[in-house]
Amino acid sequence: MTGDAGFKKPKQNIFKKYLYLDSEQVLNALSSLQGGDVDEVLTRTTDAKDGEFGVSVGAGPIRGKSGRKHADNYQEEMTRKRTEHSAATLLLTKLNDADAIGRLTRFGAVEHAQLEQGMLLEFSADLRLHPLHQVATAVRSWEAVARKFGGSKEDLAAARTLLSMLELLLGGSEGRRVLAYAVLPDADDDHRLILNLSRRYISVSDDDFIGHATCIAQIENVLSGDDESLAVRFLADSPVIPQERVILAEMPETLEGLEGLIGVRVTDSDLVFRSPAVVLNPVVIYR
Repeated sequence: MTGDAGFKKPKQNIFKKYLYLDSEQVLNALSSLQGGDVDEVLTRTTDAKDGEFGVSVGAGPIRGKSGRKHADNYQEEMTRKRTEHSAATLLLTKLNDADAIGRLTRFGAVEHAQLEQGMLLEFSADLRLHPLHQVATAVRSWEAVARKFGGSKEDLAAARTLLSMLELLLGGSEGRRVLAYAVLPDADDDHRLILNLSRRYISVSDDDFIGHATCIAQIENVLSGDDESLAVRFLADSPVIPQERVILAEMPETLEGLEGLIGVRVTDSDLVFRSPAVVLNPVVIYR
């Protein structure tokens, strides 16, 4: 019986944990809508910084130059986050009031035909890191374990070669760009929503990032017809050089030989995006 239940469901969920927040896009969008909105957010957070914020450790205040610097840095970081979160909340309210966000609850041929570059979409989906990121992480972990506990020389050599190839494609061990898939209910493998992310705006670990979340994202490219786009073009944020094309041509065979060791599968469709995939630039991701 409902009356005897030991749980009372909240009427609404207003708490948001931001996984990704592109503060530059948020502030620019607010400025384009109405400059006063940005001034209001900045004034509110500045007042909070000047009048409400205090930092202490234990029973007493932070003392000395090092302590003051630490307190100042902490205050600046808190003020920055407060500004960004306030701006994001205000922007979402403005966009919803203006009916300026399209809502996507499934993604198939009918929906694909209606999408246009530049559209802003909201959707809830399961987030998965692109397999190239998963492979790089898995190979690093496997190599560390194999080196310590004794893997075969052939497997270690193959892992090191693959890792060098991946880091070239991904822009180093901590590349500036990250690709992820947003998977809607009942979506097939062809109709992919691909998120093109800047690592600097991701506020959680890779493990915390994956899972169900709500995304507000702008369409960068709607692939149609014979359109193709190499995944590494987004990761490198630059044209693909001949050496990278050679690596990509060899990669499926290399990965197939290591799939049993690292447990990650990469297909040709992960390396080359084709219609009817859609590439998006996220503005805000939260859960």
